[in-house]
Amino acid sequence: IAWLSSTHKSIEEIATTILRDLRPDRLIY
Repeated sequence: IAWLSSTHKSIEEIATTILRDLRPDRLIY
């Protein structure tokens, strides 16, 4: 489960970065 949690967190970070790149004018986080 530990690796799953780490992977999930990484995916969230990557997704957040992508969202920032796509919409730099809308920083939801």
